[in-house]
Amino acid sequence: MRVGSVFGDKTALIAIIGLAYSVIKGLGGPDKLFAMFNKGIASAEGIVIQGLALLLGISLGALMLKKMAAYYTGKLEVVELALKIQETKAEETSHS
Repeated sequence: MRVGSVFGDKTALIAIIGLAYSVIKGLGGPDKLFAMFNKGIASAEGIVIQGLALLLGISLGALMLKKMAAYYTGKLEVVELALKIQETKAEETSHS
């Protein structure tokens, strides 16, 4: 998501929430949305809601995946630094 890479993950999350709010308002508000849910998932409204929920899920999943990738990248860098320090200490002891 480009918003996340430019402004940060918190701004991207706020943008997604704002988009969800505008979609709910565009569909007629929460009352009309619940009425669409009651009609069932096989109706045209149900299919639209499923599509919107899928897009929201993919967007939130992409944000979390990016956050997890950054977390594990940081862990990998710490391990690499620890290995380099250990290697340097081993070289120093072998030269002495």
